[in-house]
Amino acid sequence: MPDLKASSIWAAALCCLPVAIYAHHARFEYDDSQLVEVQGTVTSIFWRNPHVRFALSGVGKNGEEELWEMEGGSVNTLQRQGIDSDIVSVGDDIRVFGLVSRRDDRALLPIYLTLANGRGVAMLEDRARSFGLIEESAEPTLAAVDDEKVELAIRQASGIFRVWTNTHRSGGNSSLPLTEAALAAKQAWYQPTDDRALRCEPPGMPENMLSPYPIEFVDRGAELTLRLEEWDGLRVIHMGPAAEGGDPPATLMGYSVGRWEGQTLVVETTKLNSPYFDAVGTPHSASSKIIERFTLSEDAGRLDWEATVIDPETFTEPVSPQKMHWAWVPGEEIKPFNCTVPDRG
Repeated sequence: MPDLKASSIWAAALCCLPVAIYAHHARFEYDDSQLVEVQGTVTSIFWRNPHVRFALSGVGKNGEEELWEMEGGSVNTLQRQGIDSDIVSVGDDIRVFGLVSRRDDRALLPIYLTLANGRGVAMLEDRARSFGLIEESAEPTLAAVDDEKVELAIRQASGIFRVWTNTHRSGGNSSLPLTEAALAAKQAWYQPTDDRALRCEPPGMPENMLSPYPIEFVDRGAELTLRLEEWDGLRVIHMGPAAEGGDPPATLMGYSVGRWEGQTLVVETTKLNSPYFDAVGTPHSASSKIIERFTLSEDAGRLDWEATVIDPETFTEPVSPQKMHWAWVPGEEIKPFNCTVPDRG
C-alpha cells in the first residue's frame, strides 16, 4: 500500500512551486497582448528537447491553406505536468490557443490545446490562467507520484547532497556596467544566428546556474559533483587546499575550488572559456572570476544561491547575476535532457 505520508510531502512541495516557463531563449519574441486561436490538422511532430514542436495545417479567412509552427516547452517540463508525446498524432484535428511570434506571424507559442478527443491540455498553465482558459483556482497538473522514490530520497538526503528543484529567481543587474568593447560585442550579437542554444550548444558559467531545471549535489569526498539537468551538465568542485595547485586548462564550466563556511558552500571558479555571460549576448572573457555561495536553510528544505562575477574586460565593476532559490522536493530526480536540433530540411 502506498505511503501516504511520503506522497503528501512530495505533492505538497510541488504544489507550492510557481509554474515556470521552462525555456532557455526567445520567449520575449511572443506577443503577450493578444491571444490567437488556430484550428487545423497536425502535419508533423518534434517531441524532443530543448523545445517540443509541431506543425498545423489550417484554412485561413481567404480559404487558402495556412501552415503554423508551434514551439512549446521542453519534454522534461511537459513530463512533469503528466503530458507525453501520445497526446497528439499526425493527422489529428486540434484547436490551439497561443501567442504569435513578433518575428514570424505563422509561429505560435501554444498555451492551451483542445485535442481530437475533446480533452483540454494546458501547455503553459500560468499563461492559461491569465487568459481565463483554465480556472484561476485550478490545481497545477502533476505527473503521478512514485512513492518508493519519495521514500528513498527521504532516507538518503544529507545536507546539501540531494536533488534541488528551482522555485524562484530574484535580483540581478537590470543594466550591466559594460566596458565599451563589451557593449559593442553585445550589440553585434544576433539571436537567430548567434544563440548557441539553437544549436544545442550548452552555456557556460554563470548562465548554466540560472536554469529552471533541477540540480543535484553529490558528495565524492575530495570532489563534489553538481549535476545540472539542463544540457545534461556536470560541474566538478574541488575541495581543500590541494585543489588550488597546478594549471588546469580553461573549459566551459571552468575550474572550481570549494570550501565550507558553516552551512554555506563557497565556490570560486576561474579558467573559463565560455563566450557569453548570459543568454542575450553579453560577452565573457577568460579573465573572469566567479564567486558563488550556496546556503542551506536550517531545516535543509531550501538552498539559496548567489554569485559575484569579476571580469574587468567585460564589466567596469563586479556584478551579480540573478539569485536562485531551490526547494527540496523528495522524489524529484534529474531527467536526461538529450537536446536535439530539429531537421529543417
